Parts: sequence; structure tokens; C-alpha cells
Amino acid sequence: MEFQALLGAVTLMLAGVLLIALVYGYVTLPIIVGVVLLVDGLLLALNGLVTKVDVSAKKYRMVWGAIIALVGVAVVAVPYYGGSVYPFVIGVAMVLMGALVLYGEAYGGRQK
Repeated sequence: MEFQALLGAVTLMLAGVLLIALVYGYVTLPIIVGVVLLVDGLLLALNGLVTKVDVSAKKYRMVWGAIIALVGVAVVAVPYYGGSVYPFVIGVAMVLMGALVLYGEAYGGRQK
């Protein structure tokens, strides 16, 4: 299956289930947006990790996937934790950046 089709199918199914949960009052609209962004970002980052393309395309997908996932976490957490969520989001961003740098050096670093 093409990655774009997989991403579209997962997004539609997840959004559909969450909209049904919204009708019954289990979730709110910010949670729906945040969870969809989080899952889509994780799928994009994982696709960048396992895909068989050149290193720059892998890094691009991983970085943008991590950023989208981070935005999803922030959207879900801000209504509940307010301003104290910013140190958490910055910490998650720093961990993601460190992991991406380590991955880049291990698999795409400069050749000597």
C-alpha cells in the first residue's frame, strides 16, 4: 500500500471514531485535532525511518513528522495544563531533535 493511501485511511478512520466519541461527549474538538496531528506525525516520522529513499528525504520526513506530532501534543495538553505545558513541549522537542541528530550521524553523517 502506498504511504499516502495509508496515511489518508488512518486519518479518516481515526477522525471518524473521534467524531463519534465527540457526539457522545467523550472528547472535545481540541483533543480530536491534537490526536489526529499526533498520530499523523508519528506515522510520517516512522515512514521516514523505514522508507528506502535517500538520507535527505528520510531526514525530511522524520523532522516534519516529529514537528507535527509535537504540535499535536501541545494542542492536546494546553487546555488542561495551561502555561506549564510549554516546558514539557520544549523538553519533548529537545529529545526529538537529539534523536534525529543521533540518527543523522549514524546513518547520514559526513563520509571521511
